[in-house]
Amino acid sequence: MEQTAELYQVVRAQARLETAAFVERYVDLPHAEDGCRGCPNVGQYWTCPPYAFPAAAYWGRFREIELIGQQMHFSDAALAKTYPPEELEELELEELERAVLVRQARLLADEVLPAAPEGSALLTVGGCTLCDSCTRPQGKPCRRPGAISYSLESLGCDVGAAVGALWGWKLLWGERTRLPAYLTLVCAVLLP
Repeated sequence: MEQTAELYQVVRAQARLETAAFVERYVDLPHAEDGCRGCPNVGQYWTCPPYAFPAAAYWGRFREIELIGQQMHFSDAALAKTYPPEELEELELEELERAVLVRQARLLADEVLPAAPEGSALLTVGGCTLCDSCTRPQGKPCRRPGAISYSLESLGCDVGAAVGALWGWKLLWGERTRLPAYLTLVCAVLLP
């Protein structure tokens, strides 16, 4: 993972919209938590549903959304490599994909959050990675409630529809033994 330039190159896109228009086009408010159905993180992290607030109320707090997309295009060498099932279980390939996404999400957060106005919020990918273990399963409050970043999907966003319409991107997934041509990371800064 340290040899990022040899493993993948990043392509980036951005779009700014009024939050109400974004929600109307790309968010399914009545079924907001359905995007996380079946995920083992549901109820295990404070950044994962079920939430103590309705998704509509959360979106309604913000005037604009700055959507930031990154595609990590894997090198020819990385794409040529096959991962035989006897050497590498599917879960390990998914962990490699997740490690790339988490690394890029952290870099992106470090870049955009300091410049965001007070009252902004960051929406990022997947579950929380701030602490080694979350306090939610023990029924304890979040250690870092001011740093929580929910995922777009957990608030009802159809990320595939949004990136397709805004940038012409298609979401790709790895096969059991191969990486996809690229992975897509989509984060957003919600502006008051």
